[in-house]
Amino acid sequence: MAFRLTMKTKVVITALVTAMIAVGLWVVPSAVAATNLIANPSMETAAGSVPAGWFTDVWGTNTSTFTHATNGRTGSRSVLVTMTQRTSGDAKWLADPVAVTPGATYSYSDFYISGVTTQVYAMYIDAAGNYDVRLLANAPASASWRQFSATFTTPSTAARLIVSHVLPAVGSLQLDDVSGLRLSE
Repeated sequence: MAFRLTMKTKVVITALVTAMIAVGLWVVPSAVAATNLIANPSMETAAGSVPAGWFTDVWGTNTSTFTHATNGRTGSRSVLVTMTQRTSGDAKWLADPVAVTPGATYSYSDFYISGVTTQVYAMYIDAAGNYDVRLLANAPASASWRQFSATFTTPSTAARLIVSHVLPAVGSLQLDDVSGLRLSE
């Protein structure tokens, strides 16, 4: 059975689809698959006392503790870093580096709780293992789960990437539901 659409029907259908796209009821597929590059993004899978695919780092002179917390925004796990003394530097949980395409656009997001302003950095790693660290943004203090998100383009020398949400002051930072997506070539 074949259907013939009149010009008026085609205009109505086009207007309806355009309106649905505008309000988010119809999603147009991206040319690049939106697959989360972060393994274990909600930290649910453990590898001993830490989440699988995650590690900790302290830079500078500070006293910090790291916890694979038994509560989270979604699921039952998250990560928590607490700094009790600081002379310099920061402390952070980091997801394992991911391979990236030079010059491509990526997005990063996480949900966090922190009593102090925190910072989010893109750490680009070239083929020789050299780091190019760039501040993406400061994230304001938040007593309840708040989403941080940023979009950025990788430099021409980038081979791998770590996005780092860091605690740069005495206080705590809890993270959950981390996402890293490639948006374009």
